[in-house]
Order: sequence, then C-alpha cells, then structure tokens
Amino acid sequence: MCTADARSELDFVDRRFGELTVDQLHEIYWLRSLVFVVEQACIYNDVDGRDAEPGTTHHWLPAGERIATYARSLDDGDGVLRIGRVVTHPEHRGAGLAAAVVRHIGDAHTGTIMLDAQSHLVPWYESLGYVVAGAEFLDDGIPHKPMRRN
Repeated sequence: MCTADARSELDFVDRRFGELTVDQLHEIYWLRSLVFVVEQACIYNDVDGRDAEPGTTHHWLPAGERIATYARSLDDGDGVLRIGRVVTHPEHRGAGLAAAVVRHIGDAHTGTIMLDAQSHLVPWYESLGYVVAGAEFLDDGIPHKPMRRN
C-alpha cells in the first residue's frame, strides 16, 4: 500500500488529455466509475466533456498498473482552478493519498482554487485549507458545498 507520510517522495503523474494513453484513460474512467457510480450508487454522466478541455490536467499516483488516487484540475478562467473527481481506490484508502493529491494540485497553483465537496467531507477539506463558499446544493442527489482556497 502507498502512504502519503512523505509527500515529497510521492511520484504523481500529471497529464493533459492528449498526453494520456488509452490504458491510462481507461484506468481513470474505471476508478471513477467504481467509486462514484457503483460504490456511491450515483448514476450520472461521468464523461462530462471537461476531461478533454485544454485547461484540464489529470493527476494521479500510480500503484503498479492501477491508480491509487486521482483528481482532475480544470481551468475555470480568470486564474481560478477547479479541483474535481477526487477519488482513491478502496484498497488504498486511509493512507492520506487523497489529501496528498489535493495538496499536490494546490502546491502548483498560486491563485484561487474552487471545488464542490460532498457535504460530509467539508471538515476534511477545511483541514486542507479550504473554506465553505456558498450554500449547500444537491448534485445527483448527493449534498455538496462549494469551497475555495485563496
């Protein structure tokens, strides 16, 4: 199992859509589907068109041929970066990897970062320096709150 105890030693992969191999793209979609669609029982269109936008970067920590943890960052314009699809493979949970990928993205961006947190994860994101930035809303039936880091 990977751990995030020594974050600087973690070997994250950062790729734009056009740099992804077919196998990498398949693994990203497989992991996101496993957790968001199957585990969380949320039927939604994960392939939303934003993965291929020029300002989107895919970030992950590999675990062999699989992905241990993943997130994407999106260019929302005006220097605002949006983090989304933060996910950790069930076999790698509890090792701090999701926090590591969120920090990895944040360390590379000096401007505002936005994200929509599942409401039960708000305290966890607050521990990473994010603050609630709006009212709770439902996204595919799951309560979320917008959050930001300046």
